[in-house]
Amino acid sequence: MIFQNSVLNKKQIFPISIINLCDLLNLNYSICNLDRSTLISSIIVSNNASVERGCLFIPYDETDQEIVKKVNEGAVAVLLDHEINNIPCVIVDDLPSALYLIGRWLYKNIALPSVAVIGSVGKTTTKRMVYNILKTEKRVYCKLGNFNTLQALNVNLQEIDYNTELIIQEVDEKRRNNTVYCSKILHPKLVIVTNVAESHIGFYGSKEALIESFRGITAGMEENSVIILNADDEDSLRAGFNAKIISVGIYNKTADYIATNIVTTKEKTEFDVISNNEKVHIIIKTHGEHNIYNAMMAFIVGKLEGLSVSNIKKGLLNYNNTGVRQNICQVGNVLLYADCYNSSLRSVKYALKTFCDLPVTTRNSKRVAIIGDIGEIEGYEDFTYNSIANLVDKTNIDILVTCGKASEQIIKKLTNPNIITKHTNNLKELNQFLKDIKKQSSNSYLFKASRFMQLEKSIKAVFPFHYYKILFEDRFLK
Repeated sequence: MIFQNSVLNKKQIFPISIINLCDLLNLNYSICNLDRSTLISSIIVSNNASVERGCLFIPYDETDQEIVKKVNEGAVAVLLDHEINNIPCVIVDDLPSALYLIGRWLYKNIALPSVAVIGSVGKTTTKRMVYNILKTEKRVYCKLGNFNTLQALNVNLQEIDYNTELIIQEVDEKRRNNTVYCSKILHPKLVIVTNVAESHIGFYGSKEALIESFRGITAGMEENSVIILNADDEDSLRAGFNAKIISVGIYNKTADYIATNIVTTKEKTEFDVISNNEKVHIIIKTHGEHNIYNAMMAFIVGKLEGLSVSNIKKGLLNYNNTGVRQNICQVGNVLLYADCYNSSLRSVKYALKTFCDLPVTTRNSKRVAIIGDIGEIEGYEDFTYNSIANLVDKTNIDILVTCGKASEQIIKKLTNPNIITKHTNNLKELNQFLKDIKKQSSNSYLFKASRFMQLEKSIKAVFPFHYYKILFEDRFLK
């Protein structure tokens, strides 16, 4: 069994019958092709690649054909909002509400303190920094990939080991009510809001609606809970979170924690964190102002959890970027900045600044930026790509390569005559162009696009040594 060492199994929560589960949750349900006394050994949702024999399967985006396959693989029942012929189903009126009730029931049987991490950009990085710090002194549960939906939370809660002291959970604001449901399940005592930007704005239609989704994280917070946010981010400040606030800043000197004396080299970033006349020198093996904010927020969590300053510093120093997230990899004189796990206007801004601040590897090296299409910005495409063009105009990029159906708008809006441009429609065209310029000199390359563009395939095709170095060093590469 997948969850045989979890808190829930040690407390003998599983197995449980279908009828007992539904009655316990006060679900308004009906049953088709299923014995009410059927026992389930666990609850699996669509985030999982495979099912466990004897589980209750809860789909999200799967087709009916894919759901039938899950039953054939061993699921004894499926929780749905519609009937599928000959499939054992528990049918409910509203699937997200049912998921919330299940998550609340699971958590009540665990009842551990939690830290929640939300934000448009930087959630996963910050979560991993927090984990690196807290694990030096505490037994912490943290899913290191971005398993941040209500569906994922239901699975995560079943994996928590019996000796765990604290949960770290990333929470996505993309799906409506996800922040509200996750907050009401976990009742987080600490919440990090990395920033509030335009990511996923296509789902909401306006910045105000998006900000309202962020506010949902306070729905389950207790009276003495704390929100840590970025005082240099205007939208984070104007969100008006109803909780005690601790802020970090570089430019806003009214912040509770301020970063000063920032020094960046090719290998690391150093800075001092100042608060209440205390100064702590921090070293992180990553780059960019955005990671200074992330590190300061993680630093505060360590302080609030009572960790020693030496272990907080050690946890941050031991943090490394992974896979195709902000990963700087050099082989010979070719430097590659892989940051194409996902993309948004804010993250493109961060990536460009970080990449352009890095020294070139040789005197004749050129900076080549590959920027692909960005998803989930419906209605804001012109604004996003025009803004990126304005950003690129002001950089020291030598060659701009765009890839995809929409990103060509960046080139069309570019005004800097010193930047060589090339648009490619697909990865095949992109790979050929990169192979051609790769022969000319040892350049530096930035790869930035949304996940669906799969730019990591270009890294593999054109820069195989870099790709396998990244792959070898990161077991979380997806």
